[in-house]
Amino acid sequence: MKKRVLATLLSLTMAAAALTACGGSSAPAASEAPKDESKATGEDDAGDAAAAETGEENVTAAEGDVLRLQILDMPANESGVITGWFNDYIKEQVGVELEFLPTGDQGEQKLQALMASGELPDLVVFKDDKQVINAVTGDMLLAYDDYKELVPNLYKNAATSLQYYADNMSNGQGKAYAVGVELKNAVEESGDTGGISIRYDYYKELGSPEVKTMEDWLPIIKQMQDAHPTNEDGQKAYGISLFKDWDRSYMTLGMFFAPLVGVNIQGEGNLAQVDYTNNEEVSSILDEDSAYMRFLRFMFEANQMGLVDPDSMTQRFNDYTQKVTDGRVHWAVGDWGTSFTTEQQNEGIGFRRLAGTEDKILLSPKQIVGKGWSVSVSKASKHPEEAMKVVNLLFDYETAMVEQNGPKGICWDVDENGNPYVTEEGYQWYTDSEKMGKGKGNNVFRAFTAESVNEDMGCVMNNSYWDKPDYAPADTKLVQEWKEDFGIGDMLQLQYQRGNVIVRPFVPNPTFTDEMEQISARVGDVIKTNSWKMVFAKDQAEFDALYKEMVEKAEGMGINEFVDWYRAEYEKMAEFGEKYAN
Repeated sequence: MKKRVLATLLSLTMAAAALTACGGSSAPAASEAPKDESKATGEDDAGDAAAAETGEENVTAAEGDVLRLQILDMPANESGVITGWFNDYIKEQVGVELEFLPTGDQGEQKLQALMASGELPDLVVFKDDKQVINAVTGDMLLAYDDYKELVPNLYKNAATSLQYYADNMSNGQGKAYAVGVELKNAVEESGDTGGISIRYDYYKELGSPEVKTMEDWLPIIKQMQDAHPTNEDGQKAYGISLFKDWDRSYMTLGMFFAPLVGVNIQGEGNLAQVDYTNNEEVSSILDEDSAYMRFLRFMFEANQMGLVDPDSMTQRFNDYTQKVTDGRVHWAVGDWGTSFTTEQQNEGIGFRRLAGTEDKILLSPKQIVGKGWSVSVSKASKHPEEAMKVVNLLFDYETAMVEQNGPKGICWDVDENGNPYVTEEGYQWYTDSEKMGKGKGNNVFRAFTAESVNEDMGCVMNNSYWDKPDYAPADTKLVQEWKEDFGIGDMLQLQYQRGNVIVRPFVPNPTFTDEMEQISARVGDVIKTNSWKMVFAKDQAEFDALYKEMVEKAEGMGINEFVDWYRAEYEKMAEFGEKYAN
């Protein structure tokens, strides 16, 4: 899960139908874009950016009565001082506002530049454990253990995560210098996820043809594009559009494709996959029968049929989502940009999730240590106590509910039985992007996932899964039609009914050794380059030649050694993960 853009799809999750009672035994997950893949466009050097914003070496500044703390959020998608109601909430609670330094496509280099200077900003959100280890080894972080009185919410609501980081990322000191974010304490049983996103109105025009496997979509997409070659404004439309600015050691959209066929490519830079439809078999992402190669063949075939947007190789995520919103894309791996207006949906226009009857989908397990991202307080901060208070605030259950559901007392409240509910005004907010949008506050990391449970109240965090009051808006025509067509509430429920859901076990990402990191970087350059060429190859012969070249180069650079290493590490981490699984 996202995927979001960490917390950037807040308004999407809010508009979703409430599906599960607050006190239910499981928590459904809202779809979201993974924030670690959505990047800003700023290209400033990190150290220069910090100095330019504050005018001083330390990256903390005071503005009037409000203290401004700076944060480098590696998975963040924007930069600048957060604005809007959530900014007001933080200022009211702890007298602080947050300013995000730009990361852009050079986030790793900017982090390294700041670490080399010894001047990390007040707060840092790391995107993997290796970054935490490097910062701890360099004596650049403060231990939460030394500020326990300021961070009680961490020890109450994230104790296992603290222990995980103390045990494994403390340079032998046994202290927690980081705490995981995106904690997930429940596995979802319902939600608008579990399949691809498709223009459902166009699909129904074709008579809702049967789909068994992912490949069955290709002729359907072709018919949709033939019937709707442009949007309402006459702009060219395509069945599929792609983007490349999220790419790492592969086409990252292939990583999102994999869980839709029961496979996981876990961790940035990974060159191996785990097939949960085949006894957790670990193999190379370049094997002929891998999920990644299935993705490349799918996209190649789609392009041969004229279905792939030719701008895909050059456009960025924001360009892509604009096209989806403008009705210029008919089929998508993710749901980014697919939330059409209520007016459109009430005309039966828009996207819904769908999946073949034979492909298994993969869900992430409980992840009470977090998903690999973590937040730390810098030793260079001139205001460490205030920074600690910010982290403590964001790990408060009620704060998490405010962040996900809007201002309490305006958008939602708690009834006499202690159950949360959306107010009438809240529904107005949720359909008003001007009110609900948090501005640059979208960057604030989210401590708990949408499907997680507020253990103080015994309910799911996000309002999408609360019981609906009588005054709640009715489902749109689009949603009603989907439910009537399938006789069930949402896509994930349908996948459970079909027996097509696999919940993978909790297996932490292994930390790459320097050698494996180097192999990943070298091989990744080859995979990215050839993958895009393969999608746009002129014919099967060129596709095959590019594949052969990619495999030969990757093997010469050590991909087999990487996969062997990962296979051994996966077995160790699977056993290790049991300690922190519940």
